[in-house]
Amino acid sequence: MDSPTDVLLQTTDHFGSTFRAMRSLSGMWISAITPDGRDLPLVFDAYLDAYDEFEAAPFIVAQGWHRQAISGLRNALEVMTHAARFAIRGDRAGYTAWRVRPEP
Repeated sequence: MDSPTDVLLQTTDHFGSTFRAMRSLSGMWISAITPDGRDLPLVFDAYLDAYDEFEAAPFIVAQGWHRQAISGLRNALEVMTHAARFAIRGDRAGYTAWRVRPEP
C-alpha cells in the first residue's frame, strides 16, 4: 500500500464520524437556499462558492493536505463575509464589481 492510500484509510477510519458530520452540514447548507437564488439575491454565487469549499475540505484533509483544507474554509468565510457586507448595504454595483474581478 502506498503512502497516500494509507493516510486516507487511517484518517477516514479514525475520523469517520467527523467526515459524516461535515457531509451532513454541507448538505444542510445547500438545502437552505432555492435553486434560483430568490432568497439570497446578492449572495447566491458566494453561497455556492462556500458550499464548494465545504464539500472539498474533508476530501482534501483526508489526503493529508491540512493547510490547503483550512485555506479553503477560510476562503468560504471571506467570500460569505464580503457578500454579506454588500447585501446588508444593498450595494449591487459594488457586489457585481467584486464578483467580476478583472484578471491580472
